[in-house]
Amino acid sequence: MSRKRKNNKPSPSLLQQLLLLVNLVFAMLLIMSYFAGNVSPADSWVLPFIGLAYPFLLLINIAFAIYWALMAKFYFLLSALVILAGFDFTGRYFQAGNAGPELDPEKSFKILSFNVHNLTENNYNKLTERQNDIFDHVINEAPDIICMQEFYSQGENYYYPLINLKEKLNARNYYYESYYNPYKSKIVGMAIFSKFERIDHGFLKGKSDKKFGIFADLVHQGDTFRVYNLHLESIYLQSTDYKVVTGNTEELGKEGPMSRLRRISGKLKQAFKNRSKQVERVRQEIEACPYPVIICGDFNDTPTSYAYNTLTENLEDAFIESGSGLGQTFSSRIPFFRIDYILYDKRFISADYAADNPEISDHFPVSCFLSLEN
Repeated sequence: MSRKRKNNKPSPSLLQQLLLLVNLVFAMLLIMSYFAGNVSPADSWVLPFIGLAYPFLLLINIAFAIYWALMAKFYFLLSALVILAGFDFTGRYFQAGNAGPELDPEKSFKILSFNVHNLTENNYNKLTERQNDIFDHVINEAPDIICMQEFYSQGENYYYPLINLKEKLNARNYYYESYYNPYKSKIVGMAIFSKFERIDHGFLKGKSDKKFGIFADLVHQGDTFRVYNLHLESIYLQSTDYKVVTGNTEELGKEGPMSRLRRISGKLKQAFKNRSKQVERVRQEIEACPYPVIICGDFNDTPTSYAYNTLTENLEDAFIESGSGLGQTFSSRIPFFRIDYILYDKRFISADYAADNPEISDHFPVSCFLSLEN
């Protein structure tokens, strides 16, 4: 007489089944975030939001993998395999330590990009004080090329700060453009300061009157290259918007959290679409440019975005090639915000990428050394 063998393996509890289902959802969202940069926001508005959440989706999946491993469940493979499938994406946010090769000091030069937050601290009465702090920091960095966004000045001699910084940097030239036509007594826009000869320059703008980029063709050691300084479409979030995203709803007043979140989502959706048009225009410019290019600036978008993916096509990222640590460039309660970049043609080599936080702007200045050696 045969007896049926009993299965001694305990079945998953209801809680574990629910956790596994949640794990499956977040694993699928992480996979979707890998494709966010390949689809234009004009074609899909959902993927850009998922791509924006990539760092958080990654952390959640890491937590699930650790949990299941500690519980001795093979379910840990679900998140582990999904994470491994997109392992290259982690390098866009974190580098274990890579200063790059030693460059020939005769051929190399230092380039710095900095969104200077209107040279103020949300108080235009403190313009001179904050301006001096920012100028002193930039001068101490001693770059050969500087790209600045949100360069603000006011008063009768509103071009004087540009001239003053040029002299203090011992720069050979500077090129400035306002986002819009200059006002009567103030300007705000983008600037490129350079110690090298400039043979041409220009600006980029879309169908609206607002300029979103400028460029300068520079000559160093007999080689000509083009530097783009970009400030792509902003989301225009207010301080209370950031507090809602981080869970602080004390200052909402009569407006409910869901109402504010819908408004924030609308701003993000429109910004995604506007940036997609801007970067497609920049790509056309790059393909028509006869020189190797360098792109600096505030992209207002993360490394899993369509904007980043479009601009890095056939270009290198200085942080990935010669940076270390967490790539954060924006001072915010929301971590992992890397939105400022230095990209360059593959004929360049980079070294010693840095993103300092001197606490004089809401953005960190990013810099590296480049050499046109390939």
